[in-house]
Amino acid sequence: MNIPNLLNKILIIFILVFTPYLVNYVSSVKKEDYLVFLNIGQGDSTLVCDHLSNCGLIDTGKQNNVIKEIRMYTNKPLEFILLTHPDLDHTAKAIEILDQIGSKQVFLANTKKARELIEKITSLGIPVYELRSNNDFDFGKYKFDIIWPQSNTDLETIESNETSTTIHLSNQSKTFFWQEIWVIN
Repeated sequence: MNIPNLLNKILIIFILVFTPYLVNYVSSVKKEDYLVFLNIGQGDSTLVCDHLSNCGLIDTGKQNNVIKEIRMYTNKPLEFILLTHPDLDHTAKAIEILDQIGSKQVFLANTKKARELIEKITSLGIPVYELRSNNDFDFGKYKFDIIWPQSNTDLETIESNETSTTIHLSNQSKTFFWQEIWVIN
């Protein structure tokens, strides 16, 4: 066998083996972080994803299709689940998502209504972090600035919807503001 033919064959094998890795690398470099407002019917559920399709979830909603919706964007366990308040239209699918998809951590205000859910989550070995204004965090290029509840607020004395988290979410080019507004007479 002559040397030029052998080198051509080695080059072809090299290209065939490493092209998928190169394509994956280039496509991941070009992608940007993104938000997806999931189509789950009543309630809210939003995926926050980085350019590598690592995702976190804000609220779970209560519809059965939320897991299918999440799987359309990532096959990885979630980096976090942030539950804005413990009402079922925001948390009903949390345990099911944790069982079927997984998450590294959960953020939730520690209220009387949330304690049973917090106990279930911690029994799965997943850390739960108190969602207060002094617990801002970053994910990908996103900064989660928790505005409400304030760190010194007594959440035991107010109604569940009033404990709903207010978040200023921003990255280098976009800003989002989460707030559930309730008029109290």
